[in-house]
Parts: sequence; C-alpha cells; structure tokens
Amino acid sequence: MSRTAPVAAAPRARASSDRWLRGAVVGMLMGLLLEYAVGMVVNLFVTIPLHHPGHDSGSFLTGAVAVVTWAIREGGALAIHASFGIVLALSSVVVFGRTLALRRRGLAWLTGIGALTVVGAGFNGASFLIFDYNQSSLVMAWLFALALLAYVLSLVRLPAADPRDLLAPRAQDIG
Repeated sequence: MSRTAPVAAAPRARASSDRWLRGAVVGMLMGLLLEYAVGMVVNLFVTIPLHHPGHDSGSFLTGAVAVVTWAIREGGALAIHASFGIVLALSSVVVFGRTLALRRRGLAWLTGIGALTVVGAGFNGASFLIFDYNQSSLVMAWLFALALLAYVLSLVRLPAADPRDLLAPRAQDIG
C-alpha cells in the first residue's frame, strides 16, 4: 500500500501547483492592469516637477533610489504607482522562482519573460523620473504590453481549471 501513495499523491501535487500558478498568474494580470490604470492617471493628471530629488543625477542607481523614494513620499497617484510597481516587480520574481522550483520549463520561460519585463518597466519608470526622456515612458509601456502577453500565454499554457476549484477549496488543499 505504501508504494501507491506517492504515485497517487503526484497528480494531486501537480494539480495543487497548477492551481497556485494559475492564481499567481491571474494575480499578476490583475496587478498589471491596475498598475496600467494608475499609470494613466499619473500620465494624464500628475505634473512631475522638473527639479526633484534624483533628477538628472549622474548615477542611475543612486538617482533611481532617490526618485523612487521621492515619488513614494510625494503621495497620491504617483506614490501608488511607484509603490505598487515595486510590489509587482517582487511578485513577478516570486512567481518566476516558484515556476523554476516546480520545474515547469515552458512556464518558467514565460514567467521569466514576465519578470524581466515588469522589472524593466520599473527601471524605465525610474529613468523617466531621473532624465525626463519620453522614450523611457514609451519603453515602460512596451514592456508592460510584453509582460501582459507573457502572463496571458502562461495562463493559456496551464491546464484548464477545475470548475469546483472556483467555488471552494478541496479538503486535501486545506491541510
């Protein structure tokens, strides 16, 4: 009997990891869309002063720390956009790491591209605040689109969800 337990547990473990990945990918998609919406508010209704901490600094790294700190302290939509961008970047790296740990090669490529593009968008957002180059904002938008595509393709690549999972967790998932 003990020999069949690991074999029976393997499909359940795979299904559980698929549910986690599906939830994480859907979370990333919703987060990206929320970040996009707040970014549009910043783009249209927030005036970034020409001179602020980190603006036109010689070093990108020290400038990035200064402008992100300033943006968060500034409050309002800019603070939400910067703070949530950091959360999205960290979350994207966690999703990628978990996908690697689960040895899901195809999904790892997609979530890795998602993580790189989310982090890259963040760097371009900081670059926009430091140097005030419109192309940094454009690259940020393109990287957002690539991240969105990577996570949509990740979701498509995952097996279909069991409709029962949408209603309530199963007993084996709770323990």
